[in-house]
Amino acid sequence: MKSHYYAIASFTLGILSIFIPILGLILAVLGLIFTYRSIKMAKEMRQPLSGLSIAGFICSLVGFIVQSFVVLMMVSSYITFSNF
Repeated sequence: MKSHYYAIASFTLGILSIFIPILGLILAVLGLIFTYRSIKMAKEMRQPLSGLSIAGFICSLVGFIVQSFVVLMMVSSYITFSNF
C-alpha cells in the first residue's frame, strides 16, 4: 500500500516538473527518485506495478528533458547576449 503513495508523489512531481520553469528540473529528479522507490517497494511486496508509477516515470522523464532544454536555452542566450 505504501508504494501507491510513492507512485502518486512521482506522478504529481512529474506533472509539475513539466509546467514549472527551472524548478521543474529539481521536481523531475525527485519524481524519478519516487518512481524508483515505488517500483522497488512493489517488487518487495510482490504487488503488480502500478500504472501511476509508469505514468510518474514518463512525466518525470518528459519534465526532465523539457526543463533541461529550457535551462540550456537560457544559458546559451545569456552567453550570447553577454558578449555584446
